[in-house]
Amino acid sequence: MKNEAPPLPTVFFDELGAGMTIGPLTRTDFVRFAGAGGDFNPVHHDEVYARGLGYPSVLAMGLFTASVAARLFETWPLGQALKEYSVRFLAPVWPGEELVIRAHVAGAAGQGSATRRVAVSVANLAGEWKMKGEAHTGALPSIGGDAPSDKPGMVPPALPGVAEDVLAARIGEIVRTVRFPVEAGKVREFARAIGATSGLYCDQEAARRAGYADVPCPPTFTIVAPMYACGEAIELPGRLGLDLNRVVHGEQAWIYHRTPVVGEVLQGETRLSSVGARMSAARQPLRIVTVETKFTDLHGRPVIDERMVMVEKPPGHGGMAG
Repeated sequence: MKNEAPPLPTVFFDELGAGMTIGPLTRTDFVRFAGAGGDFNPVHHDEVYARGLGYPSVLAMGLFTASVAARLFETWPLGQALKEYSVRFLAPVWPGEELVIRAHVAGAAGQGSATRRVAVSVANLAGEWKMKGEAHTGALPSIGGDAPSDKPGMVPPALPGVAEDVLAARIGEIVRTVRFPVEAGKVREFARAIGATSGLYCDQEAARRAGYADVPCPPTFTIVAPMYACGEAIELPGRLGLDLNRVVHGEQAWIYHRTPVVGEVLQGETRLSSVGARMSAARQPLRIVTVETKFTDLHGRPVIDERMVMVEKPPGHGGMAG
């Protein structure tokens, strides 16, 4: 993505799938996404602050990477049937990097299932993985229940002693509610921040010709919700008693009951759904906190379910990397 003009990525299709390259990324790209999505964690725009946490520079939000990767569904026919999108963040994205984003059909979601699994990956030009994930199309999968061990969005196994975690007593608690209109200006701002090139996000007539009642939202658009709750995305860790400087955004998932469009009002309810722990590769204990948000219309009908997994590192290990 360039500063001087909206990006025009190289998009290629072949019999295996689709992909695109973006970059070199700039700090302006991160700031533009912060404004569109409401994530003003200084680690994403304040060089001094980021270096103070031990990073070599500011870094992109994990949701920036996930949102840019979701652009693959703009022109891919399977995007019209998107039912689930789940990702795992693997490494920070830095200014100056170019990213290669790829997707290919990986097969059916289950034996005899009409749902198709689409593998999504993001890497830099050196081949370092930044994000891996899956998209599902077709029959609606469930957000709950057991998942295969390699499925993005799975919470790692808990360690003994989790019951003693003071936060475990709050499981099931509603930690945030929000009601917000889906506004044409905000949809267009968000689409520009992720470099979306589809005219569906700014042209009502084009959207209606495509079968939508109005301009549709990009797949990850619900991340703007905290802005309408008179807050910011970074407030949620504090509400849960987590140390923002030690929190990493580990995973994110969306379930799509349908695509929201401009002109409607969504309401969301976020609950603390689980608290766990695991050991890092460096044998450090990590606290795993998961929250789930259900977005409905004003009649209570489901629209999108969203799940976020946060990882709190031990004291002395900094950085909200997602």
